[in-house]
Amino acid sequence: MRALQMFDFDGLLMPINAAAIAHPVPENDFRPVLKVAQDHGVGITAIKAISRGRYFGEKTYNTWYLPSDNKQEIEMLVNFALSQEGVTTYSLAGDIKLWPIILKAGQKFKKLNEIEQNKVIEYVKKADYKPLFPEESI
Repeated sequence: MRALQMFDFDGLLMPINAAAIAHPVPENDFRPVLKVAQDHGVGITAIKAISRGRYFGEKTYNTWYLPSDNKQEIEMLVNFALSQEGVTTYSLAGDIKLWPIILKAGQKFKKLNEIEQNKVIEYVKKADYKPLFPEESI
């Protein structure tokens, strides 16, 4: 947030993940940063939207986090990320096997209202998604 106040950025990458809101702590609550970015006219590229949390055990994808690979979940998570005020785009995951599902979700994008966003947050809580940051709180 301080960097946004100190420098004239056009855009930045930022983890926008429903699990961060499902398990909020100041270190992973992206909403205040989105507000400052909007106030400064900075576009946000959401990253890590399909993260289920950190890997514990064998890696199944070429990502440093455990991604969802479920078509319906990815669609829901991409919709959630792109529905956050100030988010202008979403980046692809690091593993090309996930790209077709993510791209299809982007093509089908539907902006979620507050009630629908809360349903996504409840879903990730029940599905035991974990935030990526801070690592010690996971």
